[in-house]
Amino acid sequence: MSKRNLIRAIIFIFVCVLTFFYLNKAFSLGEEDENKQVLNSFYAEEKNTLDGVYMGSSAANRFWNAPRAYAQQGISIFSLSTSDQPMVLFKYLIEEVEKSQDPAVYVLEMREVTESASEVKEEGIRRVTDICVFR
Repeated sequence: MSKRNLIRAIIFIFVCVLTFFYLNKAFSLGEEDENKQVLNSFYAEEKNTLDGVYMGSSAANRFWNAPRAYAQQGISIFSLSTSDQPMVLFKYLIEEVEKSQDPAVYVLEMREVTESASEVKEEGIRRVTDICVFR
């Protein structure tokens, strides 16, 4: 192999690697980091320390202020919500919660009830299932 062909091969491999990283970022799920933070925070909670769990789409994060509820009422309700979280996951998330917590109440955000089953998107499911440990 000549020196010129070697340089061309190295440049080609470099361009392929850059293209791969660009496409990987372009096709990855949006807001993945925020969803990871929510689920990793839940798994980091000490066993049986939550009074309740608030489940739903990203609206649950915006409508529930856990520090304020704890300061005013002394209750600890964790907002276990991800972007576009479909209601079909509630059952499985409750089962996952029950493995490490014993909450007295579940608050389920019902905005998704207006959507039909055909409107459930794969991204909404994968934002949870790709990150969950499912012990």
